[in-house]
Amino acid sequence: MTLQQMTVSFIGSGVMAEAMIKGLITQKLLNADQIVAADPNTDRGAELVERYGLRYTADNQEAAYGADILILAIKPQMLAHVVPQLRRVAHAEHPRTNWAGDHRVDSDG
Repeated sequence: MTLQQMTVSFIGSGVMAEAMIKGLITQKLLNADQIVAADPNTDRGAELVERYGLRYTADNQEAAYGADILILAIKPQMLAHVVPQLRRVAHAEHPRTNWAGDHRVDSDG
């Protein structure tokens, strides 16, 4: 499967995630409908939908479930809250991109 056939989900949609999203779209690596941003802040989600046309959810599990690539764009202090949610739905074959320092995130526990 090529990148153009994949769904990329971002857990967290702050400045770091937006920079990656903008790059993926402006470089034409992905279409906006291939990107899902998950964030508990619905105002932020609406802002990203309006700006980029991507898909938004407040539910991290929903974003992870449909992802071919799952990117954790969260602050390290959020790992303890987010990782247990994702372990239930992350696929073993998900490529792991960790933007949270030296913390390892595995789908198998």
